[in-house]
Amino acid sequence: MKQIDLATIKRIELNILLEFDIFCKQNDLRYMLAGGTLLGAIRHKGFIPWDDDIDVCMPRDDYERLYEILKNKKMKDRFRLISYRDNSAIYPFFKLVDDFTVASENALRTGENLGLWIDIFPLDGCPKEKKKASRMLKKIAFYKWLINISNCRLGTGTTKWKAILKAPVVVLTRFINTRKVAEHISKISQSYDVNNSPCVASFLGCYGEKEQMPSSFLETVEVEFEGHMFPTSKEWEYYLSSLYGDYMELPPEDKRVQHSMVAYYKNEE
Repeated sequence: MKQIDLATIKRIELNILLEFDIFCKQNDLRYMLAGGTLLGAIRHKGFIPWDDDIDVCMPRDDYERLYEILKNKKMKDRFRLISYRDNSAIYPFFKLVDDFTVASENALRTGENLGLWIDIFPLDGCPKEKKKASRMLKKIAFYKWLINISNCRLGTGTTKWKAILKAPVVVLTRFINTRKVAEHISKISQSYDVNNSPCVASFLGCYGEKEQMPSSFLETVEVEFEGHMFPTSKEWEYYLSSLYGDYMELPPEDKRVQHSMVAYYKNEE
């Protein structure tokens, strides 16, 4: 099969996002650009040049409705929602994948049959008290680590020694039922109603306590991404500052990391 280059990966992922946007509007579902995708929208008006990722978040009730609508069917016969709930994914959050493609992350032992995707994270209510919120986040971070480490490919690591030291832990966690762990994460995350809490949080994001926001985060504005307009939080400046500090400053070249992923078209030699 012919490998898909970075520019084409971005074009396919943008197409997934555009179809997702249409679907959400048709079904009155709220969502927002998040993480590096929002950073790219604000700083570059599109993808971060060295990145190939699209992240969105959805308030929990919309997130659950999305699953109910799509759990037994595809979007436009091409796009499929995958989840640990039906054993179609190892992740504790949803992905919307393009079934015309095949993609895999080099560090994972599973997931080789996934298509190119966008990540969809739930937004949940969060207590205003910092100690309570911190306890929730630490519990969830530990369970996320268990899922991640149990699905690592043996021999992978940022250095040779880290790969060697990580190997025994990877082997031991192979016996963990990661679906049960993901279910437990979901239960903890939903301790507070997202629509009636003073704060909201993306518990499954990559930035821990930095992803706690005031409830006004749920109010949206539109921003440009790759020539199209998409919704995001009206608190985007506060959010990006929390996650990245001076978000308009480019990172050093050695920190401009691209996902270790390869992708191909299905049924194409």
